[in-house]
Amino acid sequence: MNLSLESIELDVRAGRSVRAREALREFDVDNCSRAERLQFANLCRRSSDPSRGLAALRPAIRPPARSPVRARPEEKVEYAACLQWLGLVAEAEQLLQNVEVPGALLERAFLALRRWSYEDAIGFLERYLAHDSLSAYERLVGRVNLLAALVHERHWGQAESELVGLRASLAAPGLENLRLNCLKQELEMAVERGQIKKVNALRAELENAPLGGDDYSKLFLAKWLAVVKLRADPAEGKKLLAGVRQKALDLDHFETLRDCDAQEASVSGDPILSARVFQGTPYVSFRNRFALHNGGSLPAEVWVSFADSISCEFKGEAPYLEIGGLPGKLLSFLHSDFYVAPTVPQIFGALFPYRHYHEIHGPNLVHQALFRLRRELVPFGARVEERAGRYYFRAETPWKLLRPGAGDSIASQFSRWEMLDPFSTEQLAQNRGWSLRKAQRFLKDHAQDFRLMRLGRNLRYSVKQKNQ
Repeated sequence: MNLSLESIELDVRAGRSVRAREALREFDVDNCSRAERLQFANLCRRSSDPSRGLAALRPAIRPPARSPVRARPEEKVEYAACLQWLGLVAEAEQLLQNVEVPGALLERAFLALRRWSYEDAIGFLERYLAHDSLSAYERLVGRVNLLAALVHERHWGQAESELVGLRASLAAPGLENLRLNCLKQELEMAVERGQIKKVNALRAELENAPLGGDDYSKLFLAKWLAVVKLRADPAEGKKLLAGVRQKALDLDHFETLRDCDAQEASVSGDPILSARVFQGTPYVSFRNRFALHNGGSLPAEVWVSFADSISCEFKGEAPYLEIGGLPGKLLSFLHSDFYVAPTVPQIFGALFPYRHYHEIHGPNLVHQALFRLRRELVPFGARVEERAGRYYFRAETPWKLLRPGAGDSIASQFSRWEMLDPFSTEQLAQNRGWSLRKAQRFLKDHAQDFRLMRLGRNLRYSVKQKNQ
């Protein structure tokens, strides 16, 4: 079977993603024109196979050094879309700089939505929709996403106006996916406005929609019905939310977990749950909005469960682990979001924000960093586990991760360690109880913080002060 790209497009629009992926795997992309490669990559991403899309476009985006090939704006936009789908936000944003086609505005809106920056997304989407060159389908995609952003920001009047036009425009066959997304936004708006009769009517419509029976649509519906119950009867609502959380865990739908906690914290006022949501979310826009709607002061520190480990402070002579360099950066990243267990591409983006991702070389670098971190954690009964392509920190003893503040420089660390200055690699290893190899790697990872000196035949290191 080698279906045409046009027939695969129809499958994607109708929500038949599995069938589309199977056809794309058999498609002979090597003998395609650049225009066909672009369309192929777009279909791969929209059918949840963005890595295949990256591989198809890489000859144009990352050509060999002396190649005459230059990336076209549309290719950059699609490549950035595939990167964004994988969680490689920094590389996607860098690629979209100075790209002046409408699709770049749409992708920048999606990047803003990924960071929960809905007001920024509204601006990008309104600029996108102002272009006359959009096809009818492209315009519908932009309008449905604009509706989602307007609902989230509670711009009810503008959302209502957008919804009236969308209802009619999405009645045509072949638009089942967009129509389902529009129904979901209408349901969320009804819940937030307390329109219970409308919620019940939309519930029936969603359940009977052609694509409304998929697991993610069921999860969406169950969450908002639980929120309705939570606001009317908190005790029963909490029970329903517990079931939603379990379904979200089963589906790896981590943002639903975050929203369940946020909804419950807003109703209950539980300071521990509120602190977990606030401290466990790395998105500034989300944190600001959450703090605004929940009022009061949120604690600076919180005890948080990480599966079988608890974050807490070691007492007395309990072991203390200091990890710097790449392993330390990885450990910090694994704790930066209490809800999302990262994938290999997301870890790569955090550890190497200025490097280009490759679906072969990128994972190799990540696995090397994981190996180094795991080796550091062994003496402390801690580990990093992988499940279904996602990575989790686990510990058998209590842990608390302390991230150094801006003023906690290498100089202040060495002062606490009572290190000689200048010092040799051997002296650093002896002072910290490290192997010579680990001391060498520490110095390499922090090379910008040291001056290299020669005393006779010996090399010594000296810590740079702030004014050096």
